[in-house]
Amino acid sequence: MSPRKTVLGFFIRLAVLYTVLIASWPMVRSGYCGVYRKMGSACFSRLGDGGTATFENDPTEDAVRDTVVVTVNTTFPDARIEKRMPISARYTGYFPTVVVVSLVLSTPLAWPRRLRSLAVGLLLVNVFILAWLGVSIWDDISEPLPQVPVHGFILSPWAKSAVHFLVVNVVDSLVACSYVVPVFIWILACFGAAKDRESLLRPFVEAPTTDPSSATATPPAP
Repeated sequence: MSPRKTVLGFFIRLAVLYTVLIASWPMVRSGYCGVYRKMGSACFSRLGDGGTATFENDPTEDAVRDTVVVTVNTTFPDARIEKRMPISARYTGYFPTVVVVSLVLSTPLAWPRRLRSLAVGLLLVNVFILAWLGVSIWDDISEPLPQVPVHGFILSPWAKSAVHFLVVNVVDSLVACSYVVPVFIWILACFGAAKDRESLLRPFVEAPTTDPSSATATPPAP
């Protein structure tokens, strides 16, 4: 197959897969959000000394922000000190996962290699999602000194500014987290090995072969 047809086929498969998976959100929303909240609650059950976080269903039934992260300071038994941070399981979890899945399954690799790349990609994208959530929660529950943060995450002013800058410019960016980072994850999952990069580039760098039957003999010089 020519390089042009290979690239065209990749983009056609990518467009179809991405459209189908995005359109499937209403059907998978309940199940995905349930897994997302359980995973978040398990991974962030402890926040420093005396802090806990649970991922709960948004009681307002918001179409976008469908989940609420409830962080509680348990060091004060006589008073419940908590913060509630609404987030979107769709945008912080489902979107980047869909992009990785669509890219990997559309890549013209042998199916055994494609499935292994899919497993690696899903692992990496979920690690990224947890890191994304961790930075968001850290920014939400910390305050610059000398104020007392909710969960004992005491940051100096410059550290708080650095975390907040990261959240505003990277974590809260839908383009960066839902598209740019998943593209890098796809490259790492599918083409992390040198032989995979070579196989990808080979059709574009190999010189076309010449059919011997069509070659014209050069007459000898007198």
